[in-house]
Amino acid sequence: MPFTFKNSLIFIIVIVVALLVPFVVADGLRGTDPDGTNRKAVADAIMSAIHSEDGEIEPSLMDAALESGLQRQEIRHVARLARKEVQEDPSKLDKIQSDLEKLTLSTAHSDTVPPPKVVEFDSSTVYKPKAAWALPHSAHVASAKAVLSALRSPTYEVDPELMEKAIEEGWTRDHILQSVEAAKPRIKTTQPEITATE
Repeated sequence: MPFTFKNSLIFIIVIVVALLVPFVVADGLRGTDPDGTNRKAVADAIMSAIHSEDGEIEPSLMDAALESGLQRQEIRHVARLARKEVQEDPSKLDKIQSDLEKLTLSTAHSDTVPPPKVVEFDSSTVYKPKAAWALPHSAHVASAKAVLSALRSPTYEVDPELMEKAIEEGWTRDHILQSVEAAKPRIKTTQPEITATE
């Protein structure tokens, strides 16, 4: 996928979401950012870099954003990407602002969101492969020989000896017959058609 302006905007939004989503999860699980101050601090730092003339984040806003637990390099990188997008296309500023506002205001709805469902793993169940995978190599060879005998027959009948050998190895009669039926349409005649000549 070529790197276009639209793709780069999506990339910035994904980065911002990736940086701010841990705070949303933390709200529901630990209550570490109940009023959204950490997310707002990061959003303010990004907007500070966008609006500054040299692209730097104000030191007080950077300190507040660092309180969120993110590293300085992460905040600067996202702010630099957002600033670059706005410089290339000033109409993207409104989109970035609205996305940051949505993320910082998500605490108002955190009480109405149900907690995630926890899926418990039942350790008493053990993985059991399908019957065909559990059979030994000799069983697969016997099945293949039985099916090939039917495909070589003009009436598609399985050789009785090979059928019995496959059943002894663990296959069912129905499985062998289904395999023959599945293989029938794949057979191509190699003989040319004989037409009547006058």
